[in-house]
Amino acid sequence: MATVNVAEERTQRVREVENALANLRLEGLEPSAEALHIGERYRDGVISFERMQQEFAAFLGLADGPVPISEQLGTEESPRTS
Repeated sequence: MATVNVAEERTQRVREVENALANLRLEGLEPSAEALHIGERYRDGVISFERMQQEFAAFLGLADGPVPISEQLGTEESPRTS
């Protein structure tokens, strides 16, 4: 069974949330108070990554949940054109 270092996990979560916010801001976007709250709850370990995805999906009105990266980038069945 793997040992989870709480401090390392917290550091990783903080980094993930900071990177997500930086990416949004680079694109000229500012997250809403609700989106920030979801991210803060994940950062603080209150909710899991999976729960955060579910909450963002609900917040964004995605009835089927988050869209997998493979679908966002295109699949073999629907290749991206350059």
